Amino acid sequence: MWTDDLSDEPARGEPRHLNSAGPEDLPSLEPMKPGRSSKRSWSQLRAQVQRFLQARLEQPWETTRHELLLTFGAAGVPPRILEQRLPDLVEQDVWREEGVLWCRDRNAIPSLLERQAAQHPRLYVCPETGLLRRFVREDTRNRLRTSEWSLVRQLGKRWYEISLAPLPTTTPRRGITEDVVLRCPVDAPSSTLVARLARLYGREGVYARDKRQVGKAELQRLREELSPRG
Repeated sequence: MWTDDLSDEPARGEPRHLNSAGPEDLPSLEPMKPGRSSKRSWSQLRAQVQRFLQARLEQPWETTRHELLLTFGAAGVPPRILEQRLPDLVEQDVWREEGVLWCRDRNAIPSLLERQAAQHPRLYVCPETGLLRRFVREDTRNRLRTSEWSLVRQLGKRWYEISLAPLPTTTPRRGITEDVVLRCPVDAPSSTLVARLARLYGREGVYARDKRQVGKAELQRLREELSPRG
């Protein structure tokens, strides 16, 4: 059985093998030894839920959520425990303003998703696609965001202004959609390619449609314009 106490402290006497079992093993977990407590806590379930979610990145969230409740429910985990704890693992109420992702903190106050992710790794539901994604923190040392759909980025020893566009959701009738930086097709991209593009551009669900080289004088001007004012 599962405790009503959802603290992160494991139940006393609970065997540690639970954390090493994958979601596919849940229905056949090794039974507890006689005399052990039959109660389980969230801390022992959390790792299994995380592995389940990580394996389903770039999948529709509603489908993933439904599969999660069914899979763990079949192992005897009450849905209410998962529903109560999912917000600790996945930001579901997410929106985008001027290219920046926002969510709500524990007090329902709007907060930058990046700020929440700084406290612990975050998965979130993409507001445009409804897909489950991992938040990628933007590295500003080699990247300057100039607008929602453009940025200036260092590639090798040179800097380029890169024009972004949403990843295609359908295969075009004519030609191939290609990322001009990676020089690879992005029609029906794999989850690996989607993650690589996100790390490269600091934003999920986009690819490089065009690019042009930026000189030193223009780069310095952009840095001055985009730097925070005191």
